[in-house]
Amino acid sequence: MNIRIQNLTDTHLSDFLTCPHSFWRKYIKKKRSSLNWREKMEQTIQRKVLEFFSHPMGNRSFIWTPTQASNQTIANHLLRSLKEDCHRSVPIFVYKKFSIPIPDWDIHITTTIPLAFWDDHGNFTVKKFLLDDTPEIMESWIFLCIYFCHLAFDQIPAQIELVNLVSGQMTVRTTHQTDIVTSKQYLHLLKSSITDPSQYFYDMQNISH
Repeated sequence: MNIRIQNLTDTHLSDFLTCPHSFWRKYIKKKRSSLNWREKMEQTIQRKVLEFFSHPMGNRSFIWTPTQASNQTIANHLLRSLKEDCHRSVPIFVYKKFSIPIPDWDIHITTTIPLAFWDDHGNFTVKKFLLDDTPEIMESWIFLCIYFCHLAFDQIPAQIELVNLVSGQMTVRTTHQTDIVTSKQYLHLLKSSITDPSQYFYDMQNISH
């Protein structure tokens, strides 16, 4: 018996890769809990990015008074990263959520593109802010972004920038057309893992608990 999921999101991928058992409780058993620090921080980051780009060019900033030293570091890295984008054109997207069906897989792929910019050559760059630099989670988002953009826009980003707001480091991934096939294979494999009960329980009798 496989588990049926109707939607595959970037959050699903990161949560499953972080802890399959927590994924099971949260998304399959629907046992919701209060937002953790990471989820609250991600919401704050989104609000501040939207606030930043709501101001006219040359006067962009945001107001954030963090209550902890670690949060202050995140705020500083976020503002510095955003100001580095001031030389770019107006963003195409700022935390824009998209969803597209994949009939062959019987699911929708849903993702939020935090930032995207055109360049002078008709290509675009996607930028995402992270609170960790776990390689598996970074790769999963890159693959999701590439395949989603291919399906939704018939064009993939020329590069993807991942900014770790804890360390301040940025990882830049230059993409190629061959990444489309790799991304599709990766996402299909991960989707198969998510819908496979053996990924959550060794004893199949426990699946009802």
